[in-house]
Amino acid sequence: MPVKPLRRTLRRLSVAGLAVLTAIVPVSAQQPQATTPAAAQAATGPTLTLTMDQAVQMALDTSLGLKSERINVDIASQSIIGAKAAFLPALSGSLSRNNAESQPVLNPDGTRSVPTSNQINGSTTVGQQLSFLGAQYSATWSSNRRATGGGGGSFNPSLGSTVNLQFSAPLWRDLKIDTQRAGVDRAQRQRLITDLGLQQRVVATEAAVRQAYLQLKAALEGMKVASLNQDLAETSLRNARARVAVGQSPELDIITNEAQVAANRANVIDATAQIAAAEDNLRILIFDQGRPDYWLVTLFPADEISVTEKQVDVDAAIKNALANRLDMVTLRKNMEISDLNIKLAENNTRPQVDAFVNYLASGTGGKQTSADGTITTIGYGSVLGDSFGGAYPSWTYGLQVVYPLGRNAALVQQAQNELTKQQQQLNMRDLELQIVGDVRQAARDISTSYQRYMSRKTAREALEKQLNAEDRKFAVGLSNTFDVQLRQRDLANERVNELNAIIRYNQALIEFERVQKIR
Repeated sequence: MPVKPLRRTLRRLSVAGLAVLTAIVPVSAQQPQATTPAAAQAATGPTLTLTMDQAVQMALDTSLGLKSERINVDIASQSIIGAKAAFLPALSGSLSRNNAESQPVLNPDGTRSVPTSNQINGSTTVGQQLSFLGAQYSATWSSNRRATGGGGGSFNPSLGSTVNLQFSAPLWRDLKIDTQRAGVDRAQRQRLITDLGLQQRVVATEAAVRQAYLQLKAALEGMKVASLNQDLAETSLRNARARVAVGQSPELDIITNEAQVAANRANVIDATAQIAAAEDNLRILIFDQGRPDYWLVTLFPADEISVTEKQVDVDAAIKNALANRLDMVTLRKNMEISDLNIKLAENNTRPQVDAFVNYLASGTGGKQTSADGTITTIGYGSVLGDSFGGAYPSWTYGLQVVYPLGRNAALVQQAQNELTKQQQQLNMRDLELQIVGDVRQAARDISTSYQRYMSRKTAREALEKQLNAEDRKFAVGLSNTFDVQLRQRDLANERVNELNAIIRYNQALIEFERVQKIR
């Protein structure tokens, strides 16, 4: 092959390689693509072009883990409703009937009779534990009818109605907090903790999708580099065969180039496998499992992989992470629950001193027969009027005191809760150190990866210049095919190194944002 056409061919390939790596721009859907194994797979299903933000949103909408976490939030909300149910009024009622016979009695006229009674009782009670001051009340109305036979009783049948009102309130223990109020407070805080767990899952999902998106983008760009290197190797092989055919080069040049072509072909195969693996990884994160073409869709990331130097304020990032990182906020909420438990246990160690008041009003009526045979009837309406109108009230006031003796369970629980709080404080100090270390390391990774990228970029540009210089030397007969291939191989390796540096820099940026939010 003439020298000048060969020189032009190598120059075009070198310029093409430079454009591919420095631009790092995804292939447009309107542009024709080279036939590769990945492109062949695309024929089996549709191609979905999406940005990184679109991929993240799809994952947030379809993630089974997030759906499970949302159910946990709903469960925690139901727990709040259940805890508040302790303060709902309760309505109860009862109805009973009793028939009884007593031992025979001797009547004044010398006869014997068997006393019997037929009694119907009914009652209705409304009671409620109040959500303030630990107070509680109950209101009961009961009514009965009793008929007797065989003697006895002033009213026969007798009618009764009773209204009983009770109110009690603690004066010491349970005044500011009790088990029911602590249960509501605990359930509300647990609901916040569950919501924080959901937020952590969201952040973790976003970071995982962004990393998977970058991996797929890197795999596709790696395929471009591998394909370009393959084209260079095949061109060198064709040129070597042409030179050997005319006696300009030894047969060894063909063998050397064939080995290089085989090695590059293996790199293309590896790149194809990496694309398939990265695509499946992203697919699992963003697709709904019920999608009929789940395994057929070809994913194409439309965003560019670019490098823009980011100035990192480490101190501000550490301050933000210490204040707002979700695992730190969760630990603070758990410590608040521990404080609540300590407060409740301390309350339970106090003596119980309750004040109570009881109001009772009743009415009695029915049919009454006097000794002279006069019959007097008091109707049920009058009985109800006496009981609800308070015709014959009865008031009872008092204090109830319960004093625990010895080291009871409440003291043990208080000691356990205080130890738990001390443990949480130690965990918080340890977590603070971890957060500072995570943020500092993530910031260093950004700086290091950027410097590594700049170094790789400089090295790649230098190798391109060396390849151009070797090309010019080869054109005037001052170099050989082997030296040109060495330059091409070095440039190909450096292109891969630069690509990896670009990916690592973008991954470092994602990781820096993540460690400020979750562990």
